[in-house]
This record gives sequence, C-alpha cells and structure tokens, in this order.
Amino acid sequence: MKKRIWIYLIGMLILPAIGKAQAFKPESKISLSLKDSSEWVLISRGDNPQAYYYYPAKLRLSVNKRGREEMSFLEIRKSTNPKDSSLQAGILHFLLSWDLSPRQIMELDTAVKHQINKHAMLWGSIPLQTDETDPAVEISATKANEYVNVLVKSLRASSQIPTHPGGKWAASFQFEAKEAEKVREAFNDPALWGDGAIHWKYYFQELQEELTLSIALSEFLRK
Repeated sequence: MKKRIWIYLIGMLILPAIGKAQAFKPESKISLSLKDSSEWVLISRGDNPQAYYYYPAKLRLSVNKRGREEMSFLEIRKSTNPKDSSLQAGILHFLLSWDLSPRQIMELDTAVKHQINKHAMLWGSIPLQTDETDPAVEISATKANEYVNVLVKSLRASSQIPTHPGGKWAASFQFEAKEAEKVREAFNDPALWGDGAIHWKYYFQELQEELTLSIALSEFLRK
C-alpha cells in the first residue's frame, strides 16, 4: 500500500512540470464508483494512455495525521457561571480539501486496473487553475438564509484555494454576540443552514472546462 501511495505522490510532484506537454483525450473519460458511493471521473493522456488522472469530485472537511477533523468553534461567554449560557463572541476556524484519502487512492487505483486493464494506473489529478480576476470561493444559498448571511459577513481571513492534491483552504470567522448565538443554533440544528454551501471554481484549461467543487454547510458545520 505504501509503495503505491508513494508512486502516486511522486506523480503529484512531477505533474506541474509535464502539464504543458500533456494531451488529454476527452474520449477516454470514464466514471468509476467507490465503496463509499463517491463517483470519480478519470481521463487519460495521448502520450501515455495507461496513465489516468482524476477529476476532483467535491470538497470535504480536512483531517489531520491523527484522523481528527480540522475545525473548531470557540464560544466566548459573558460569564463563568455555568448557568449563564449567553455568548459574548465566537471564533470559527476550519480547513477544507478536495484530495483523495489514502484509502480512496488504493481503491480507485484498483478500480482502474479492474475496469480498464491491468496495466492502467492512477497517476494523480488533472491540472487545475484559478482565474485571479474572478472570485474562486463563494459561500451562498439559493434562498435567503440569515444563518448563511452571518457566515458570509463574518469571514475575516482565508487562504488561496489549493490547485494540487494535499492542499488545504483555511478560513477564519469572527462573530459578535448575536451572530455567535446564530451560529451555535445552526451547529445544534444543521437544517438551519438550508441549502447553504461553499463553492470553489476551477478551470481545466487544456480542455476548456470549468469545475465547481462544493460542500454543504450542514455537512460539516454541526455538532
């Protein structure tokens, strides 16, 4: 298992260098399903038809090396009295990612060999780009939602969205008393987020394709 993951990671390192020389074949696209019901689209190159690259499918809450989710919601209370639960402020931090887990790498590589041919190999993700003139991150809902609005206006800092596997997007939010109460309500009842979601916009320039990766707020902003 470690050997295959190591080969995969080497592919990630050399991917930027060979990106311009690649000629991806749209007709080679294939969709594969994993045991966790996730769907992955793969595509091969003309100069190496046995090397397959995956399209990132969706965003997920990042986990650290210990397997712990990388998110924290700090509630700052007005009183140390346990009977007084009113909030003075709140701070929310989380990290999002789109890469495959080690288990998914192994499973998808095996699926490639079984469903395509024994010589086919998972070689990494397709090369992704962002448009600096167009906001790459959007936090929104299709219907007016006061809880999503609180999140949007309380964003204080965020990093650039990653374009390579292993990268993470960091976001930090600060809430005043009323906003912190709203966020706590939504953590206790995730349905209050409605269809609110975070969206990242990418471009696969070689095939002139746009990709939007998303995650529902109710999926990870919860207790």
